[in-house]
Amino acid sequence: MEEFKIKITDICDLKFKGYKTYTDITKINIPYIKHLNVVIGKNGSGKSNFLEIIPILIGQRSIEELHAAICISKDMLANLSSCGGRGESYNNGYSIVKKHELIGTKITFSYAKQIFRSAFISQDNDNNSKLNKTDRNRIIEALNISLSNYAIIKLSANRDIRPEKDNKENKIFKETGENATSVVMNNLFGDSSPAELIEKDLLSDLNEIMSDDAQFTRIQALRDKDDLWEIYLTEKEGKRFPLSRCGSSLKTIILILLDLLVIPQVKDYKDKKIIFCFEELENNLHPALQRRLFEYLYQYAIKKDRPIFLTTHSHVAIDMFYNREKAQILHVEKEKNISSIHNVETYFDKVAILDDLCIKASDLFQTNGIIWVEGPSDRIYIKKWLEIFCGSKYIEGTHFQFICYGGKLLSHYSTDNVDNKINILLTNRNSAIVIDSDKKGKFHKINETKRKVRDEFKSKHKFCWITKGKEIENYLPKEAISQFTKSKMKQCGQFQIFSNYINSKYKNFRNKKVEFANQIKEYITKENSEKILDLKNQIEELYKQIEEWNKID
Repeated sequence: MEEFKIKITDICDLKFKGYKTYTDITKINIPYIKHLNVVIGKNGSGKSNFLEIIPILIGQRSIEELHAAICISKDMLANLSSCGGRGESYNNGYSIVKKHELIGTKITFSYAKQIFRSAFISQDNDNNSKLNKTDRNRIIEALNISLSNYAIIKLSANRDIRPEKDNKENKIFKETGENATSVVMNNLFGDSSPAELIEKDLLSDLNEIMSDDAQFTRIQALRDKDDLWEIYLTEKEGKRFPLSRCGSSLKTIILILLDLLVIPQVKDYKDKKIIFCFEELENNLHPALQRRLFEYLYQYAIKKDRPIFLTTHSHVAIDMFYNREKAQILHVEKEKNISSIHNVETYFDKVAILDDLCIKASDLFQTNGIIWVEGPSDRIYIKKWLEIFCGSKYIEGTHFQFICYGGKLLSHYSTDNVDNKINILLTNRNSAIVIDSDKKGKFHKINETKRKVRDEFKSKHKFCWITKGKEIENYLPKEAISQFTKSKMKQCGQFQIFSNYINSKYKNFRNKKVEFANQIKEYITKENSEKILDLKNQIEELYKQIEEWNKID
């Protein structure tokens, strides 16, 4: 049933039992499979065992009990006899069903003897729609055919690249890295594979990941004095050296790139959809290199539509992929020899992982930098302005974070160690702050507390923005407000009280500031904002600070 094109990332509500330490189905809660799936837990908790569930999903292994679901999509509907080209409804002994009623309907499957069976409408669905037997069978068949077309490529935590004897038969290598040298040699000198996969694609991506740590101009396979093939790299300065003399971090990255770029072109994999399972890639990689590698994997998984599962102990992965749209963190725990697994959705779930891994906040330095703002609506505006003026390269939660200090509490903060003050820099050494001036007129003075904070920040070469307008809302463009309120508005004055300005069009603004910000941000553009007061300059300066915090990336 090729037309259905069901993918492993369409699977949701995955539950299973009967494999090693996964013996209790009630302790499994995986609401979806995403492009990047980060599996975190203590040693011995069952992380590697979970990766062995993936072959079961694609029919390569059996299990005692497994349930999963997919949601009917609009594309799928066109191929169901229930709705296929015969108007809006049908009657086949079940209730009459309209097309739109089935979109989003969750179809649950049980699993037996390496195939999915027994499709039925999930009981938690809001409507009472039913699929006829023909349609259920077609979806089951489509799912089984689609999943059987997947192949798995693994990389073990115990891996290495070593010199090897000449072996022209090795087109793939083992998950430990054995035969990887032969794969490079056969791609460079063989007839069946283009050498540019190694010389151009792999080398380019290697340099992208290594960034400032190292840059290479050439990768070769040469014989050594013992007649073994060895991988050689040439540095930018012209020095050539064998990979066997390099650290394990460089070997790990080359093995990953061989898996991602070269192995999918081999005959056994070329016509397959691929799932990657990588174990503990962070071993011997410093945090900056981990960030670049993990970001590369995230972008690759989305661009190529090839799901990746990572087991890791790395707090870098937690920070990077918590709240990323197409990634998830799965926390594995074990108690009384029974493993449980669930996805991390809340801040407290994230903290529980850090506790589980015995990682202290002082080990992390938390996020790369903090932007201190008066309230949550300020965060919404600043994120929007950063996006329209500077792009979306840096991500909240990974490259920076917002903390609300509350305007009246500012007097309790300092950047110095003062007995009766809270030191902002102890929270994070990379800090910026945005403060409402609260000026009521051109000649009105900024209060002493705000001036003191500004001077302290600037003395430490840190970003401080005291608004030129009375409050941050005074930067909102009249075009955006006019579109949102569907009425022609003048620009809010530089020192005008914004709640008075907007009250006739948006009642009770002071109690709905966050709601208002979320609604109006859709109408804010670069074109209608760039000439307002000092907005563009300040946002660009703030972006430079964020860039500085993340320069090791």
